[in-house]
Amino acid sequence: MADPAERWHLKKEIQLSHLISTAVIAISAVVYIGKIEQRLSVVETQLIAQRESSSLLRQQLERMDAKLDRLIERDYK
Repeated sequence: MADPAERWHLKKEIQLSHLISTAVIAISAVVYIGKIEQRLSVVETQLIAQRESSSLLRQQLERMDAKLDRLIERDYK
């Protein structure tokens, strides 16, 4: 049988260094998640702007296509 001095034991105390390190880790995680949310918001805004821009470009290309069609039809008549 193992010697009683070699057995595992638990202390009912909290060390200040463990408490501080746990708090620092928790605060760091919250700040990190906040930064990710900010970046995601910026990317969403850029995506919306790109969609609007591509829609405008598509409309311009459709108008140019219609004008070219009219020019081609006029030359063949």
